Amino acid sequence: MERLELLSTRLMSRQAHNSTWEHAILGTGEMADLIRNFPWADTSAGQINQWSNELLSLVNLVLAAPLPMLLYFGPELLLVYNDAARPIASDKHPGALGARADHVWKEAWHIIGPEVQKVLSTGKSVSHESVLVPLEQEGELKNLYWNYAYSPAYQDGRIFGVLLVCANITEAVEAQAAQKIASARLDGVLRASSDAIFSLDREWRFT
Repeated sequence: MERLELLSTRLMSRQAHNSTWEHAILGTGEMADLIRNFPWADTSAGQINQWSNELLSLVNLVLAAPLPMLLYFGPELLLVYNDAARPIASDKHPGALGARADHVWKEAWHIIGPEVQKVLSTGKSVSHESVLVPLEQEGELKNLYWNYAYSPAYQDGRIFGVLLVCANITEAVEAQAAQKIASARLDGVLRASSDAIFSLDREWRFT
């Protein structure tokens, strides 16, 4: 009888545990649903019910962030990202979820990898502005400019991953470059003809 009660208690405890771990990932967006239903047991991360509180907190932090945020975690630097970061993955989404970061960003790992390793080895954050990091999107290698920052992610007092916050500023960089070119051309024309009057249209062309 006592053995039966013990088995019943263990079964109820296991059922309660299994019914609550699915709710450990918070949020209602697409990425939250994908992370809950992803076959993590097939990766080095293991099932979500085996994840530490630190890892769950970091994943929920990523999901709640309004800006593009990504997490590379574990020995293989598996990738988790939020809804705001989906455009970065482009056609690699949703396959990028749970994949190794060096596989997902293989075309730029010669830039990304050394900085990630520096954060992992030193625990010091790294940040840059207006940096060219080309990425493959929709089958094409695109020159993209970024503001970004890497920070160490801790578990049990040890670094076990890297948090990335980033912003794609390519349009702003290209617009600024076009403005400089147009301004230089206009300055040259004005120097050649002091009597001329010119104006710039929305495409930074002078008429």
